[in-house]
Amino acid sequence: MLELIEHPASLELRPDPECLEELAECTDLWEALEHFLCNGWEIIAPEEVGALTDGLIISNDYSRDDLGNLDELGRVFWDADYAVTDTLAELQAGRSVRWVVG
Repeated sequence: MLELIEHPASLELRPDPECLEELAECTDLWEALEHFLCNGWEIIAPEEVGALTDGLIISNDYSRDDLGNLDELGRVFWDADYAVTDTLAELQAGRSVRWVVG
């Protein structure tokens, strides 16, 4: 459905043209990212990293302790344009979106 491509300063979310119909059925961004969130990527809560944003933050470079607290965190990517761009709508239209390294 989607391909996540890491660049030095961003993460590109690229929709698979052959899966746009399936992507169109997604009701929220979490559903579109489900495959990745079940395979090493995780949503990082803004309060866990002191971020003042409502934009989605994700990472595949983290570790948590036995209680689920964030232990270590490497690169994170966040939807910096969340207030002006609907990431899901862009993806459903077949357009790539880039999130910045935070």
